[in-house]
This record gives sequence, structure tokens and C-alpha cells, in this order.
Amino acid sequence: MNKKDLKNIWLILFLFIAILAFLLNSKYLFGNSLNYYKELDILSILKSNYLNTKKVLPTFINERGISYNIYNYVRYGLLNPFIIITYFININLSGYYSVLGVISLGIGIILLYKFLYSMKYDRYTILITVFFVMVSANIYKIMFNSILDMLVFPFLVLAFIGAKKRLDSNKGMPLCLSIFIISIVNYMYLPSIIICLLVYSLYYYYINNKKFLLKKWFWFFLSFIVPILAGLLMGSIALVPVIDNIEINILDMIRINYDINIVIVFSVLFGIFSNKRNRILSIIMLLFLLLFKNNYLSYLVLLSVMVGNFVEGIIKAKINNKVIVLGILISFMYLIVNINYIIFVIVWLFSMFLYKDTKNKKCLLIVLAFTFIYTWYDVSDIELYNKDFINSFEYNVNDYNTLYHMLMGNNISDKNIIGFRKNMDKNGKVFYKNDDVLYRGYATNSIMSYEDYEQLNGLAKQEVMLSTIVTDSHSKNEYVSYVDEVKIPMDHYDIKVNNNTKFVYKLNKVDWNKIMYIEFSASSNNCDGGSIKINNVVKYIDCKEEQYSYTISDNNLKELVINISEGNYKIKNIKIYSLDYGRILNNKMSLDEFFVKNDNGRISGDIQVAGDGYFVINIPYNHGYEIRIDGEIVKYEKVNVDYIGVPIIKGKHSITINYDIKYRLMSVFFSYLGLVFMLLVNYLEKKRKFT
Repeated sequence: MNKKDLKNIWLILFLFIAILAFLLNSKYLFGNSLNYYKELDILSILKSNYLNTKKVLPTFINERGISYNIYNYVRYGLLNPFIIITYFININLSGYYSVLGVISLGIGIILLYKFLYSMKYDRYTILITVFFVMVSANIYKIMFNSILDMLVFPFLVLAFIGAKKRLDSNKGMPLCLSIFIISIVNYMYLPSIIICLLVYSLYYYYINNKKFLLKKWFWFFLSFIVPILAGLLMGSIALVPVIDNIEINILDMIRINYDINIVIVFSVLFGIFSNKRNRILSIIMLLFLLLFKNNYLSYLVLLSVMVGNFVEGIIKAKINNKVIVLGILISFMYLIVNINYIIFVIVWLFSMFLYKDTKNKKCLLIVLAFTFIYTWYDVSDIELYNKDFINSFEYNVNDYNTLYHMLMGNNISDKNIIGFRKNMDKNGKVFYKNDDVLYRGYATNSIMSYEDYEQLNGLAKQEVMLSTIVTDSHSKNEYVSYVDEVKIPMDHYDIKVNNNTKFVYKLNKVDWNKIMYIEFSASSNNCDGGSIKINNVVKYIDCKEEQYSYTISDNNLKELVINISEGNYKIKNIKIYSLDYGRILNNKMSLDEFFVKNDNGRISGDIQVAGDGYFVINIPYNHGYEIRIDGEIVKYEKVNVDYIGVPIIKGKHSITINYDIKYRLMSVFFSYLGLVFMLLVNYLEKKRKFT
């Protein structure tokens, strides 16, 4: 890079800072609070876990009273070096996490400039392309959805830089390390990123070869994937232990994208009517854009290549008239959405063609300005995209569910809900405490079969688990429910909402200060952001009809406040149930408590069982546990829908629970194997024996 490129980078940084300054007062720069507080809370749990155990990878981790397999948190930063560093320093996690997302975006943009520079584009082409990406609404939508996803961006671009080095100079180390880091930072993006890298290798092959020779391409392809395989092997430490939890359903991944940027439309058209190499890339990217909307971040670099080709085509007067005609026709289709789209396209194209003829850099400034105005207008739609979640400081629907807290033994909350009494710590911070929650582990001889359980309504299903264990065996003891059905005037509605609308449903006095449960079937025409919020619980409403339920247990509850986002909704089969908290607050008195001795790598303790029945502990069911009662290994089963339980007989018992993370040794072995493989390939590359 020369001085002019460095000036461009400084210009990009300046513009980036200006955009951030403009966004600072917005409500969506640092993600919607639904995910932001969830992710931040998990990071706090990870740090607290390390401070308590002094282990980065213990067997169990405790979250809200539940013990989980530690590897379930890989995608939430468990092995992320930028998260691990916070374990050893005293830093405000909220500020650090927010800034980390912004820095990741900034570094990714600078690296994108470097990658496009290596593609030998004209520097003005690079500047416009990078600026276009920098103000793209979809970038901020990604950050809006999850800051953790944005942490992948710089490593994604590094992977493409590594791929270019592999293809240009046969150096595989950068590509290998990038794949490894993506594996431990957020493995969810790994499949789509690898697919995009393979598409890029195919594009590169067509650029540098006039004819497609299968044998030559095969060895070319094999050489390219070697460092990718080495990186995947090294990343086994994060990938293998969770392999049973990864479900890939292509049909679920396919989501039609109605939000394709008009500049990308022109870029696709340019590629299709351009030479063969651009045509192949454009057709593949068009399929990705149309069908796999949720993977936008993964193919952002390939989109940049496509936009770069289009901008370069304008500057070098290589635009086909078909591109202009079809582009304008499609632009008029966008006119249905908003006239600003067509205004932008006309000014954008006019400025670019004017620059082509005059070489006046002021035309490029017009392009930059209108690109910013247009894309920022699109960014502002994020508020419509999911306005209900803005200013919502609740990330878990169970946060406002007293029954859930009771079942999980979680006696502390920051929410003012039924059963939790206000307290204040020594620093003056308010919290709420409930002494009626169940024990972490307990035994009872009150048993209900799954067959009988399925006959209950949604609220009774929650109620029964506070005194009874649900198993595959036959029911013992007759269950008496205190749940009442609330009469409502109608059980179905067709609702059209032009702007976010609020309804208030006044409860009858007999239902005041009770736990309320609402269920219904619903569908929405707003597939990207339709939502219904009842008091503090929010649910996305899908395009196809689904069943939705809400458990509301606010203190002093006298009304249901219903917020519905813009869209058309069909709601039917509405049912409301209520439960008096006073009927269940003493439920734990009928249970036999499990006294836990420690929780450092294993769970152990003693219990006095009053009668033959079942023992349950709040650990989600999974394979790999070893449960011993009085030293004897016992077979465990799934009880209470998703938790671990074992039959137990009357008397005093000592119980220990160990967890051997499935494939843990295998993951370590493959990681070392990948490291050796990478070092061997690197050695052979230096000796020029591996091409």
C-alpha cells in the first residue's frame, strides 16, 4: 500500500467514527436489549464461574440455579480470547462488550480494504465499495441482533485474506488460523463461511485459467482445502464436544430475502451480463441472497467483490446496457416501497457515469453522500424491524415467571414479581428474594405419568411440577389443581396494525394479583419483525400459524398491557388461566431436600427420603452423566420434561453426580492432531514440497 491508500484508510476511519457519533444517540447501535442483556448476563456468569472455580473449562456451569454442560457456551464466548481476558482484569463488562462489538466492526472494515486492495481494484473502487459496506443497513442489523455475531467479522475477512495468500503464494497458515479462531469464537457461522471460501476459490480459478480442466481444478481444490481442514481439526476442542447439539436443517435455513439492497441488485445484474468469471459468482451469490437471508455476514466479503466489480465496471465504462435497463425496471419495483429508492438510484448512477466521463472526484463525493443517505434511511428501518424489543431490558421470557424461578430454585431476581420481596444490598442496589423456591435437588413419592401430564393446560403443567415429578411410570397420588380458567368475551381476532399499537385488558377483581397464563394460535404477515408483547414478555409471531403462550406474574397485577407491532395478525383459540400464588407457596414443605456439599467439577450431597419415589435435580437431561447412590451407579432418565431423575427408595442416601463431557478426550486429540498437521504443512510449504 502507498500513501494514497493510507489516506483512504484514514478517511474511512474518520467516516466510521462520524457514523458512530451519529449513532450514539440511537437505540440500536449496541444491539437490541433482548439479546444484549442475555449475552451480557452469560458473559457475567462465565466470569463469575472462573473466579469461583479458577477453571476456564470446568465440568458444570451454574446459570439461574441450573447446572449446564460448560461446552453449551462455546457460541457465547466460552473460548473467545477477547472474553477470557476479562477474567483476569477488573473491567466493566457492559462497556467492554459494547465497545468490543464496535471495534470488531471497525477492524473488519479496515481488513476488507486490505483484501480488496489485494484483488487489485482501483483505489477509488475500493473506497466506494468499503464505504458502501460500512453504511450498509444489514451490517447494523447484524449488530442489532447480536454483538457476539459481529465479533466474527474481522476473522471472516482474515479468512479471505488467508485464502488469497493460499491461492497466490501457497501460504496456508493465515487461512488455517482464521478457521481455527472462527471455530472457537462462534462455530455457528463456520459452515456458511467455509462454503463462501470454496466459492471464492472457484472464482479465483476462473480468473486465472482460461479453460476449466477437471484434473487441474481437482488438485487446485485439494491444495486449497488442506489448511481449512487443519483449522477445523485444531478447532475440535470447541466443535467435537457439542457435535450432538448441532442440528443442520437446510429447509430451516432457507428464508426468502425481501430486503436486497438495490446496489447489490445492480451488481448482480452487472455480473450476469459480464464475463464468465463474474457470471458464475453473481449467479451463486444471487441464490445465497434470495434463499439464505440469515447468513448475510458470511458472504459479506463475496458481496464486496461483486459490488467492487460493478463500481469498477462503471469507472472503466464496461457497463452493459441490459444492466441499466433491467436495473431501472427493478428500481421502479422498489418504488412501491419508497420513492427514495428510485431517487437514490438515479443520482447514484448519474454521478458514477459523470465521474467516468470527467474524472472529477467531486462526483465520487456525491456517490458517497447519497450512498450514506440511502443506506442510513434503510438503517433507520431497524426500529420498525422490531420496535417492541427496543428499551426492553428483559431477555428471558422466564425472568417474569415466578413458577419457573420456584422450580429452578432461583431465589434471587431483579424483577418485581409475585412471591419475591424487595431487599437492598450493602451498596444500596435493590433486588428481590423468594424463600419459597424449591430445592436444587429433591425427592418425592408424588408421581405423575406423561400421559396424564399431557391432559393438563399450560399453567397446570407448570403448577404440577412444583410438587410432583413427571415420569414415564404410572401416576401415584391424585393431583388436585388450583388453576382456574378466566372467561373472555372472544377467543379469536383478525387484527391489522399500521403502527405499533397498545391494548389494555382489565382483569376482573377476582383475578387481581394472580399468576396469569395466556395461550393462543397466531400467524402474521410480517415475517421479519411481527411480535406481540404482553406486559414484559415478548414473542415473535411467525408467518405460519404457531402456538404461543405467556406466563405473567407481575406484582400487583390488575391488567394485561398488550403491544402489537406493525402487521396483519390472525389470532384464535385464545385461553386465559389464573393461579393464586398462596396455593403453592408451601409446596416445597412436602419435598425431601438434597443437601449439596460442593459443586466444583461434580455435585454431591445427602438426602433423607421419606418414601419410595423419585429423585430429581435441576440439570437438563443429556448423555454422559454418572450418578451414584450410596456408591452404586444407577441409571438415570428424563423427568419433568427435560431434567434428570432417578428412582430412589426410602431412607438416608449419599448421592454424587459426575459428568464426563462426551468426546472431550477425542476433541483434545484432534486439536493436537490439527496443530501437528498445520505445522507439517507449513514446513512442507517452506520447503516447496507441498503445492
